[in-house]
Amino acid sequence: MIILSADQLEKSYGANLILDGLSFELQDRDRIGIVGRNGAGKTTLFKLISGIESIDAGVINKKRNLRIGYLEQIPSVPTGLTGKEVLQMAFEDLLKIEKEMHELSNGLSAHSHSGEADQLLEQKLLNLDELQKQFELRGGYEMDVQLNRIVEGLKIKEMLLSRAFEDMSGGEKTRILLGRILLEAPELLLLDEPTNHLDLEALEWLEGYLATYNGAMLMISHDRQFLDQVATKILEFDDKACKVWLGNYSKFKQDRDDWLQQQVEIYRQQQKKVRAMEEAIHRFEDWGGRTNNKAMFVKARNMQKRIDKLDKIDRPKTKEKDMGLSFKAESRTGNVVFRLENVVSGYDQKPLVKNVDLEINYQERAVLMGANGVGKTTLFKLLMGTLEPIEGRVKIGSRVKIGYLEQEVDFEESERTVLQLFNEETGIGEFQARGKLARFMFFSEDLSKKVNSLSGGERVKLKLCLMMEQGITVLLMDEPTNHMDIPSREILEIALEEFEGTVLMISHDRYFIRRLAERLIFLSANGIKQFDGDYDDWREFESEKKEIIQEVVEKKVETVNAWRNTEDRNKQNEARRNQKKLSELEGVIEKQEMELKTIEAELAEGSLPYEQLIALCERQKTVKEVLDDASFEWLELSEG
Repeated sequence: MIILSADQLEKSYGANLILDGLSFELQDRDRIGIVGRNGAGKTTLFKLISGIESIDAGVINKKRNLRIGYLEQIPSVPTGLTGKEVLQMAFEDLLKIEKEMHELSNGLSAHSHSGEADQLLEQKLLNLDELQKQFELRGGYEMDVQLNRIVEGLKIKEMLLSRAFEDMSGGEKTRILLGRILLEAPELLLLDEPTNHLDLEALEWLEGYLATYNGAMLMISHDRQFLDQVATKILEFDDKACKVWLGNYSKFKQDRDDWLQQQVEIYRQQQKKVRAMEEAIHRFEDWGGRTNNKAMFVKARNMQKRIDKLDKIDRPKTKEKDMGLSFKAESRTGNVVFRLENVVSGYDQKPLVKNVDLEINYQERAVLMGANGVGKTTLFKLLMGTLEPIEGRVKIGSRVKIGYLEQEVDFEESERTVLQLFNEETGIGEFQARGKLARFMFFSEDLSKKVNSLSGGERVKLKLCLMMEQGITVLLMDEPTNHMDIPSREILEIALEEFEGTVLMISHDRYFIRRLAERLIFLSANGIKQFDGDYDDWREFESEKKEIIQEVVEKKVETVNAWRNTEDRNKQNEARRNQKKLSELEGVIEKQEMELKTIEAELAEGSLPYEQLIALCERQKTVKEVLDDASFEWLELSEG
C-alpha cells in the first residue's frame, strides 16, 4: 500500500533551485536509502515531508494520520531534560495514562462510601478499569523492557541517562534521539545520517533492528555497508530530481553502471544518426543551390524538421567530477614509523588505556578500531607528540612528517576566505591556488566563502587540499569520511591507495576499511589486539571463532544436560528406592506396633507365670528397639 507519494516537487532558497520536478512513491514496508552529493536536496526533502518547510510547487500525498518519526542532524529538544527523559518522550501518551491511573487509585483509597459518593466511586472504578485496559493494550507494562532493549542495543551509557540533554555532544544527542524515535515505532522513519557516531557493535545492532522494522523508512546515509544491509531500494538524487533503483547500494551501483553504459550507446547511436541527417541536409542544400532545384531545399527543410522532432538524449555523465586528490610523499621514512612500548595513556594521570605495545611500519595501511571513548584519538595525540604517555615510551621513526586530519576540522582566523587561507598557508600564487582548489570543487563563488561558514565536508576537503602541499610522509586520519558524501569518499579511497607513505586511520566506515586496511588494530582499556589481514578476513575469522565457541558451548551444554539427565535418573531411582524402603519400614512399624499392643495387653492381665512374664518383658524390649530403629530410619528418609 502506498503511504506517501511526491509529485513534481519544487523547492528554492532564494535564487538557488534545490528540487525541480522530484517524484517518487513509498510503500508501507519500503526501506529506501537516499544517496547523492552533499547539497543535492536530500535533507530538504525530509523537511518538506515532515512539514518543517513549505513546498514551492508540486504536492506530497500522505496516508491519513500517518505517524512520522524524523531524526534530524541538528536536533531541537526542550531544555532541562535528562537523557532518560528524552527517551521517555516516546511514551508520552502512556505516561499520561499511568499518571491518571495513579491519581484515580489514590482518590479511591480516600473515598467515602455513602449516598452519592458510592455512585461516584463506581464511576471512578469504571474509569480506572478502562485506563488499565488501554495501558495494557498499548504496551504500558512493557515500557521499561523496550527502553532497556534500545539503551543496550545502541550502547547508550548509564551516565547519559542522567545527564542534561543540552550538555551532551552532537554524537550523544543523536544516539539518544535515535533511541527515542525507535521507541516511538512510527509508521514512517525519516533517518538523516543515523549511523553517525555509532561504533561497530551499535551499528550492527541497528542494522539488524531496522532490517526487521515493521514500517517504512527513508534513510539519508553515506554509509555504504549500512545501505547494503538495510535498504531494499535506492533513491538517487541527481540534477535536482531523483531516480528509484531496486535493491541495496551494491546492486544500485552495478545497475547504474550498466544503465549508464546503455545510455552512452543510445546517445552515440542517436548522435551518429543526427550527424548523418545533418550531412544529408548539407548535400540537399548544396545540390539545390547548384541546380536551382527547389525540391532539394524542401527535402533539406523536412530533414531538419525530423531532427527537431527527435527526443534528444543528453550526454550521460559517465564519470562524476572528482576532487583530483593526489598525495605524494616527498621522501620515504625509515622502516619503523612508530613504536610504542608498554604505553599507558590518559589525562591527568588517569589511565584510559594500558599495556600498549605497537609498531607501525613504512607503507602500512592500518585502521585503529575500538569502542567510542576508549582512547583512539588520545593514541593519535601520543603519536603526534602533543600528549606525553603516563608510562612507557613512544618512538618516532626517521623522516616522519605527519599530516593529521581530525574529526572536527577547525581553522584559526576563520574570518579569512577560502582563497586567502590557502594562499597564506601555502605561499603559492593566486592563479595556481585557484587551480588546486578547483580540483577540490572549490570554484569561483566558493573561493570567497569565509572559512567559518563552510560545512563539515567542505572543511575536510580544504584541509586535505592543504595537506597535499605539505610533503607529508605519514597520514593520521580520524574518521576522515564522516562529513563526506559517497562520491567524495570513493575519490579519497583512490587517492589513499596511490599514496606512497604510511596511513593509520580511525574509522567505522566498513566500506572504507574493507577497501584500504591491510591490518586491523583493536584498542581496549587493556591494550592492543591485532589482526594481520583485511576486514573481510577478520569477519570470516570472527565468524569461524563464533562457530567454534558455539560448538564448544553446545558440547558443554550437551555434557551438562547428560549429567543432569543422569543425576535426574539417579535421583528418580533413589526416590523410588526410598519410597520402597519407606513402604517396607511402614510395614515393620505397623507390625511392631501391633505386637507391642498385644504384649502390653498380656502384661496387663497380671496372671502369667514368672518365667513367661520375664520372657514377655524381654520380647517387649526387643520390639520397642526394632520399632524405634524403624521409626528413626523412616523419619530420616521422609525428611531427606
